[in-house]
Amino acid sequence: MSGSARRTGSALLERDGELARLAAALPRARDGGGSFVVVEGPAGMGKTAVLTASRAIADARGMRVLRGRGAELEREFAFGVVRQLFEPVLASASVVEREDLLRGAASFAARALGLPGAPSGTLEESASTADWSFAVLHGLYWLCANLASGHPLYIVVDDAHLVDAPSLRFLAFLLPRLEELPVALAVATRTHETAGGWGLLEAITGDSSAEVVRLPPLSRASVRDFVEDALGAPPQPEFVDACLRATRGTPFVLHELAGALREEGVEPTAESATHVDRIGAHTLGRSLSLRLSRLSEPAVRLARSVAILERSDLDQAARLAELSRDEAIEAADVLVVASILD
Repeated sequence: MSGSARRTGSALLERDGELARLAAALPRARDGGGSFVVVEGPAGMGKTAVLTASRAIADARGMRVLRGRGAELEREFAFGVVRQLFEPVLASASVVEREDLLRGAASFAARALGLPGAPSGTLEESASTADWSFAVLHGLYWLCANLASGHPLYIVVDDAHLVDAPSLRFLAFLLPRLEELPVALAVATRTHETAGGWGLLEAITGDSSAEVVRLPPLSRASVRDFVEDALGAPPQPEFVDACLRATRGTPFVLHELAGALREEGVEPTAESATHVDRIGAHTLGRSLSLRLSRLSEPAVRLARSVAILERSDLDQAARLAELSRDEAIEAADVLVVASILD
């Protein structure tokens, strides 16, 4: 059993290795070389928990932490995540500090986006939208540089699959310039789940500079230990197998399942394994409904046909979903990557 397997309260189950890789990227940034880490995994695998723990490490090492998170209801707001990153640090700075941070090209981005402490005055109209966009991105880069000149930066972006497109453009603009700055960038995302700007996100996460950290499902040993901690008694093997089958080793779903089992007073015995299947199906169903809403229409149609058929070959499921074989193959790949189908 790994040292993290019993940390049920923090949700850092079997994530010591992944957290260590994020922590190792921080000294590279502090030395002025920049670093970029992508944390990937299906919904509920603990990406947010790992990022939160890495932020605490960066803060303890004297780095300035900027954080933002994509959200379903905010993805239509231009530069929404950029504002999350920069507004708090500018709002908390003194007048003199803000003037220093917003000097030079950074002042244009601040005025254009209405960031706290932006210099007063009107902006001159650029010759084209493209020119204006470049000026804003260039200004945000210099705001990063100004911030990093005082303290090395750790920029953390969670749920990147829900980040607005202009903020993704800024991250794409920053990437090739990271090596010039004492900045570490960490981005967490769900593969094949995006509400917009997928091409931009794919370009960012597929960048050659990215160190990709993938979060695997939990082992049977960790599921057993989690259930024992949650229910207060050693679970019998059949009960552990049922929990693993119901959750597929997903930390978030396991947490939800354990809470539901505890509320119903279910004992972790072999005889109670059938209750796990019943409660687990309900718990997993809520999570799947939300995740399916972010996938392509063919993937959703194929998932529904499989749910109806329960068991079938791909051709049969494709006919019910009214998809061609090629469409069904592509949709099945998306569902497998999203951990909805085996």
